Amino acid sequence: MNGLLDAAVVVDPAGHLLQVNQRFRELAGVAGAPLDDTSLNTLLRGPFQSRHAHAIARHFAAGHTAPLTLAGIVGRRGRRGVRCRLTVSPIAHPIVAFLVVFRAAAPLPKPQRRRLRLEPARIDSLTGLASRAQFVDDMARAVERAHLLEQRLVLLIVGLDRFREVNEGHGHDRGDAVLIAIARRFTTAVRSEDHLCRWGGDEFACLLVIDGPDQAPVAVAERLLAAVALPVDFDDRAIAVGASIGFARLPEDALTASELVAAADRALDDAKAKGGMQWQAFTPAMTARARERSAIRDELSRALHGDELQLFYQPLVDARTLMPIGVEALIRWVHPRRGILAPSAFLTLLTSSPSRARQLLEIQIARARAELAFLEAVGGELAINFDARLVGDDAARAILEPLRMAMRERGMWLMVELTESAFNEQPTRLRRFIDGVREDGVRLAIDDFGGGQASLLRLREITFDVLKVDRALIRDLEQSPRDRTISALAAKVAGELSGRSVAEGLETAAQIAWAQRLGYHALQGFRIARPMPAAELANWLRVWRADGRPTLQTEIRTLSLPAASRAP
Repeated sequence: MNGLLDAAVVVDPAGHLLQVNQRFRELAGVAGAPLDDTSLNTLLRGPFQSRHAHAIARHFAAGHTAPLTLAGIVGRRGRRGVRCRLTVSPIAHPIVAFLVVFRAAAPLPKPQRRRLRLEPARIDSLTGLASRAQFVDDMARAVERAHLLEQRLVLLIVGLDRFREVNEGHGHDRGDAVLIAIARRFTTAVRSEDHLCRWGGDEFACLLVIDGPDQAPVAVAERLLAAVALPVDFDDRAIAVGASIGFARLPEDALTASELVAAADRALDDAKAKGGMQWQAFTPAMTARARERSAIRDELSRALHGDELQLFYQPLVDARTLMPIGVEALIRWVHPRRGILAPSAFLTLLTSSPSRARQLLEIQIARARAELAFLEAVGGELAINFDARLVGDDAARAILEPLRMAMRERGMWLMVELTESAFNEQPTRLRRFIDGVREDGVRLAIDDFGGGQASLLRLREITFDVLKVDRALIRDLEQSPRDRTISALAAKVAGELSGRSVAEGLETAAQIAWAQRLGYHALQGFRIARPMPAAELANWLRVWRADGRPTLQTEIRTLSLPAASRAP
């Protein structure tokens, strides 16, 4: 009881004091007085005595379990009373009992009023939600109450995905408008008794008291995700963001407010690491993963200034002849202790800011330029992945120039690959970037097409050379006629708009055979070649010509594919 922030007592149904804390003694002016057999009514002034007794009896006799809030004046006779707000709740006690929590509402003395002016704001000035300072205070009281009443709490922390891109691409005024719109949606997605706040920046938090099934926090998380999924409409266009949610439970995952926040934060990190637009509940394993991510983040600083970040190259072949037509450069981290790490293990940490993304681009361009002699064995095109956050960055565009010039001297072409996420950029900014790189003599590919949320209508706004269809539309070509129809349409769109389509992620001869039949122009995947260091390309080419290509051609000829129409 003495650990509570507010004055509190436990009383029986008749109002007799069973337990009090020190804050109540100070509030009621009975700091040193014995309170045995004292009734709470004797400490309430005038009409509040009988009024409160009847109100409490009626409320809980009717079967209500929610707390009852009342007003009253507390203090012994002959002393100046303190006006308070009383919150009465039934609790588990050896006998039927109630917890009464008092919060003083009297005017503060001048010294305290001066201190109050220096305290953090209790309302977020932008969204109108509770501020983080207010939420932290509410959460501390909720945790104390949960321990006393044996309640369960759930803390959800919501982080908006791609919000930095909104600010950078559309301006901070539009970014603020998005936050306001999302906050309004969130207020309708949670219950009136839930605590909701702007946690800071592009994050929100929600605290739930759970007295029902374990699925309750999942239902709230799903409603919050649905609220974010709808674009925010402006006069000239709609702005879409996503959200990641992490949540943790008390007492299952944490016992204190700070532990609850730390657990929810780890769950949020896990949701973001898995691609966002999803929720994750805290598990103990996340603590180990969080430590692992922290260690990787620290080690990346060393890798950026050493030789550990290297390029591996994956060949592409012509769909008709199966002869190589170029390579795609893929970043790999050759870690001295962990071995070769794929981008999924570190790329989100490395490209967390435009400056880091630009630094990574510089490393890739320098590596590729140094290894051009090896790439010349395959010839054709070299594709470099270009971070969408650098679209419109003239300095990043200039980084490409030395490699482009060096490749031109060798009769090769440089191509930059943008994923569908680039479509989230401001259209004018995106078109200016695309027009600029093409004027520089750099080819453009749209990567992972069909696997994201970009509309086909957006393809009208840009000019590109290659459309690489996402592996999700390729994976089930053997089993799914519907996938074959959709994939054929994607190849048709690519061919009509750009002249070339690429099927990615090909792992079997049957998938390659279907890609050929559906009209793809180029092929890429493990069945053709895995990513490899530049020095191994010449040997792969010799083996491919002598054995790999003939063997694959024989496999394809022996396949008996069901009849299927080509792309319309």
